[in-house]
Amino acid sequence: MSRVRVDKILVGGEALAHGDDGSVLVSNGVPEDILDIGTLQKRRGMARAELSAVVQASASRVPAPCLHAQQCGGCALQFLDPSQHADLKSKWVKDAFQASWHASTQWLPAVDLPAFARRRRIRFWHQAGKLGLRRRASHDLIALEHCLICEPSMDAFRLWLQAQLEKDVQSIQMCLLSDGMHVILESHRPQQACDIVWPEHVQAWWRCDNKTTPLSEKVTPLHDDVDGLKIRVGPDDFIQNDAQGNQVLVSQLKAWSDGASFIVDLFSGVGNLSLPLARTARVLGAEMNVASVRAAQSNAKRLKLSAEYRVLNLFSQFNVTDFAGADVLILDPPRRGAKEICKKLGYLMPKKIIMVSCDIASGARDGKMIEEAGYRLSALKVLDLFSYAGHVEALSLWERAA
Repeated sequence: MSRVRVDKILVGGEALAHGDDGSVLVSNGVPEDILDIGTLQKRRGMARAELSAVVQASASRVPAPCLHAQQCGGCALQFLDPSQHADLKSKWVKDAFQASWHASTQWLPAVDLPAFARRRRIRFWHQAGKLGLRRRASHDLIALEHCLICEPSMDAFRLWLQAQLEKDVQSIQMCLLSDGMHVILESHRPQQACDIVWPEHVQAWWRCDNKTTPLSEKVTPLHDDVDGLKIRVGPDDFIQNDAQGNQVLVSQLKAWSDGASFIVDLFSGVGNLSLPLARTARVLGAEMNVASVRAAQSNAKRLKLSAEYRVLNLFSQFNVTDFAGADVLILDPPRRGAKEICKKLGYLMPKKIIMVSCDIASGARDGKMIEEAGYRLSALKVLDLFSYAGHVEALSLWERAA
């Protein structure tokens, strides 16, 4: 056992500490804590250790709201005073994009509104008749009494469902929408007979080998309320984890896209970001997921909006002709970023670029490419869509340099 002092919390939520043996990453540490830690282990190229005891607590350390916080991998910041979360996550984003920062960049830091029970998408793992989350850096299950990070109705449903699941179910995913909830039973085996009588608001599915099939003959479409639009969302479609945060995101896009007549939306999903903009502009979107493109097209037609969506592999070569010359290019890539799109900016030549970065490291890398293509970082907004987690997102506006 050795003693360390915590310097800071890194993106992801691990604390960087120093002691006689050098630098080490420790979970649940708070800046200025003095900690006793266990045996050092090297994982992912860095020394890591488990916290054994808090020798001297930082003034910023608070009791964790959740009984499972010490072991659970669901949250990373439960021991840090909530009043400091917004500043911490804002610093992560500003530091990541510092290379593209200039004096006139508008800075929109995170709002200090940390709260539990905001997640409407979650996966629970199934072991020994229990549905719970995994221990940090482990596949072992924590059998939760209650889960504070998801909406209360979802946690209540978890407790109801775990008494009825067959052992062949490895995990379940839940997605709570405005008029119901998708519940996906995930298994390594093909669809089994299911005797569960599902509540009316639940649309249940079975997923095996990336194929999702309904568990009832009647499939009820479910919708997400986005800026006054009812957008249909299927079990395989992506939506933002936080409904309130999603509306903040859409509202900011509307403000930054004001006056645009042609908007391109790449990594468009079901049209969550661009369908609200199609009330006043023509939208052309593209996405790799066939089901999401089908849903986006259906949403546009049902809502009578001027939007078209296509299936494209956005990580490879594609014909950019129809996507060139947009007033606004929206990029909302997965964690790996939009590197291939950024290489094509010389052909796409949008007037503005709005990028949503769920991984701020890849977002900052793409930002440098955008800058090299002749754009300047006009505004940077911090999006805290996962309260108490070591995760943060960035929304950046880039305009063609004069």
